[in-house]
Amino acid sequence: MNASPPRAGGPPAGDAPRPTGPGSDAALLAPLGLRGPGFLAALEAARAAGDAGRELRTWLEVGDALGAVGRWDRAKVAWMRGLDVAEGSARTRSEASSFHWRMGQLSEGTRELGEAAAWYERAAETFRREGASADEAVARMALARVVFHGSGAGLAKVAARDAVLCARDANDLALIGEALELTGEIAYDLGAFDESVASLRDAVKQHEQAGHETGRVRATVALSEVLSESGQSLAAVRAIESVEALLESHESTETRGRGMGLLGLFQLELGQVDEAAQTLKKAHEWLEASGSRLRRSRLLVATARRVEKAGSRADAKPLYEQAWDLARAASDRLRLAPIAYALARCHLDLGDPVSADSVIIVALRLVQEAADLEGLAYCTELAVRIAVRLAQGQLALDRLLMLARTRGQMGDARGEIRTLKDALIATLKVPDTDLLAIAAELMEAIRRAGVSAFGPTETMEIADAMAAAGRPDFAHEIGLVEVERHLAEGRRTDAARTLIRAAHWAVAAEDRATAVDAWDQAIAIGQSIGLAEVEAWEADRAWAAEG
Repeated sequence: MNASPPRAGGPPAGDAPRPTGPGSDAALLAPLGLRGPGFLAALEAARAAGDAGRELRTWLEVGDALGAVGRWDRAKVAWMRGLDVAEGSARTRSEASSFHWRMGQLSEGTRELGEAAAWYERAAETFRREGASADEAVARMALARVVFHGSGAGLAKVAARDAVLCARDANDLALIGEALELTGEIAYDLGAFDESVASLRDAVKQHEQAGHETGRVRATVALSEVLSESGQSLAAVRAIESVEALLESHESTETRGRGMGLLGLFQLELGQVDEAAQTLKKAHEWLEASGSRLRRSRLLVATARRVEKAGSRADAKPLYEQAWDLARAASDRLRLAPIAYALARCHLDLGDPVSADSVIIVALRLVQEAADLEGLAYCTELAVRIAVRLAQGQLALDRLLMLARTRGQMGDARGEIRTLKDALIATLKVPDTDLLAIAAELMEAIRRAGVSAFGPTETMEIADAMAAAGRPDFAHEIGLVEVERHLAEGRRTDAARTLIRAAHWAVAAEDRATAVDAWDQAIAIGQSIGLAEVEAWEADRAWAAEG
């Protein structure tokens, strides 16, 4: 399980799951030059002897050799031919896992993440049947990694947890630590900070017990990152200080870069700007050397947030722009939307709503594709502000309606009603808009959730907006709900006066019988508490009854 295809570039993704490649073995082996005939002879000898095990092992070597000369397209064909041999014989079927693993690595290297996930899943299942718990753990970690960058963090979390269980079955402390690291980082990206911290602390402990210093440093850096980003700065500093002396000698340039990046961020928080600039420069050099665009992007975002917090949004914007470019290059879909949101906000606050709009459109598409309702609500709220700054009334209204519906899907009834109210009021200022449809949608939301979450003033604002939109019947209905609340809370004067407003709305809705009934109730309450308005109400009631 040590084949290492390139992590970027490579051939384009093909439509067929089983590539055919050159028709003959000799043609397939041509790129190997003088080594080709030797492999061809070994394949023919294995077939002549009926030795399937020897043939499939030769195909493994052929695929590795083709990969070593950069012909991953042909390596894929070679491994598929070996897989056919392995799966065609009961005696060699268990060895198919080696091909599954290699195909997963190749697909991951060429960014065919869905195909890579399928191969890693097959490898894991084969290892499970063989009782090879350690190999299964490695395969499930690989599965979690590609699913995390492809389908999403939720499915990746399940795969990572399965990897932890397999590693525990294998009683491999270092492997347990590595699986826990992955689980912790995925939990962090899902916003489960406590779970993330617990997993990473456990990872550090497992590496310590295994005497695995490299893993301990790496897990400690990850722990410090999570603690820092979740606002636990003191604990984060203590964690990174415990391994600071080991960072520059760590075998992984990525870990060195991550650790140095943390130190730079802490210096920035302490106001040591010049020192932080030098430290962060070194961190980016190491991360660039490691080829980790994803980590560089995340460090840039963390830096930009601190710069922005210090009050310099103009200095934060180019950092977000660099992070955006790197995240796109790394296909880091999980982080693209938050970066786009932050960048759009910077553009808007710096007086460039046109650029802000072009970026927020991308963010909206990303969160919609990910079915991220919370992210959609945040992005749509900013998108409304941008449309208003652009003086695009209809666009702002469309986005307000999308925000209201998103909040409704999230179970935020109060937010849904309030946003629909804002949308309805906005329609009164935008010509040629469908007032009645928005009013009906708002009334439906009110009937579902009621108005108990709103105070009397805001409730009557909603009723006034309904009346102004041409639905006085809805305004009357809302007014009666408010009357019931006034009476239940002992505010009889407010109840009587609200009934009068409801009566006028009923008249506007051409329902005089209902209006007279509202006046009668208001007059009865007013007489019982001695309100001076009763005489005028009686005159209005007589007018309504005669009309």
